[in-house]
Amino acid sequence: MTIRVVIVEDSPTMRAILMNRLGKEPDIEVVAAAANAAEGREVIRELDPDVVTLDIEMP
Repeated sequence: MTIRVVIVEDSPTMRAILMNRLGKEPDIEVVAAAANAAEGREVIRELDPDVVTLDIEMP
């Protein structure tokens, strides 16, 4: 079973690191990455992921 993940992170560097690291895991599929909360809500509703990683401090 593949775990579908959405990353919500405003830092482009951290977003890229998370996408790269999680993307290397055989049982994880990064289905989307969002740069802000509004974009994150949209992709979460649309894609219904299993896991969402959220930046703890985001505008």
